[in-house]
Parts: sequence; structure tokens; C-alpha cells
Amino acid sequence: MTDSLLTKVKRRAWKHVFGEASWIARTGNFRTKEQHGLIERANYAYGMLRAADCAKYFGHDEVTVVEFGVASGGGLTNMVDLAKIIEQETRVKFHIFGFDTGAGLPHIDGYKDHPEIWNPGDFTMEDRSGLEKSV
Repeated sequence: MTDSLLTKVKRRAWKHVFGEASWIARTGNFRTKEQHGLIERANYAYGMLRAADCAKYFGHDEVTVVEFGVASGGGLTNMVDLAKIIEQETRVKFHIFGFDTGAGLPHIDGYKDHPEIWNPGDFTMEDRSGLEKSV
């Protein structure tokens, strides 16, 4: 069997047993994984990749991305990790900023703030200096 035929047979068998998402997670490139939602925080990956593609299309080589409400910093750290991968893919450089008051969610003013879900003070910033050092 040729390599391409062997690969097709392996792919078909793998997809039959484990599913297509598993095959893509194992063998796909970044864009294919993003298209199938297999990247951690897929909403960040989608926005950042599209921003880089648009910047490149319009002749720019840098993009600024911002996260409002950093809290513990998981999203901001993920953005930094994604930026490294997307920079390799697109050659567009990222400038990443995060903003947070540090106090968590403000006082609830009514039903539109969903008091059944959220409480004042949820998502307070835990360790700002540690986060600044890590990113």
C-alpha cells in the first residue's frame, strides 16, 4: 500500500472507532482544530485568529486584543498562549491587555443583572502581582 492509501485506511478506522474530532485533535493543523472547536477557549481562538487574518488582509502586521474582567487570569493567560500559536500561523504580532478593577462584580441593580446566577464580588482578582509576573 502507498502512504496515502495507508493514511486513508488509518484515518477511516480511527474515525470509526474514536470519532472525527479525535482524529482532527490528533493530526489536524491549528486552523482545522479551531474550525472544529477543539482549541481551549474556542471563542478566544476564533476572535484572535480572525483579527490576525483581517489585519494581514489589510496590510497590518500587529493587532491589539483586550480582555475586560481578568479575574484570576485564566483567560488572559490563554490569550498569551494562543497569541504565540497564531503569530506562527499568520506572522501577525499580538499586543495583549487585560483590565480589571480587582473588586469583582458590582452591586446587583435588578433582574437584568441575573441575581439568580451572580453575586456582588464574584470573580475578584486573586493575585494581581503573581499574574503580572506570569504573563
